[in-house]
Amino acid sequence: MNQLERNQSILQKYIPEKAVPTVAEWIYKFDFKLKIKKSRATKLGDYRPPVKGQNHLITINHDMNKYAFLITLIHEIAHLSNWNKHKDSVKTHCDEWKFHYKILMQSLLNPEIFPADIIIALRKYMNNPAASSCSDTNLLRI
Repeated sequence: MNQLERNQSILQKYIPEKAVPTVAEWIYKFDFKLKIKKSRATKLGDYRPPVKGQNHLITINHDMNKYAFLITLIHEIAHLSNWNKHKDSVKTHCDEWKFHYKILMQSLLNPEIFPADIIIALRKYMNNPAASSCSDTNLLRI
């Protein structure tokens, strides 16, 4: 089993099936390590830039539903994408990060991946995404 197949096999447990090929490709393209973590009370996911020759690191809590997991993962990949372009010259949840988040989310915002009610809530949320998707009570409730 090659790395892409391994990534797809792992991702199938956590995200909607139709999103797996795209996200597996992003792992390869952005060259990051994804770690699935035990539940953390203070955060759903986290991004760490590369240090001392290591890869980018994204951690995501294991105990979310597939849609929340995917939304959180895209949020963290947007941090990575933003870091690749701007390094430390911009703030964490700045307009530049929002741009990267919107671009990444746009490629997966379709009914084969998300149910209609989540798409509606996500479109509204993506007008001005916040530091935490949990801050949008409508999205959180759906």
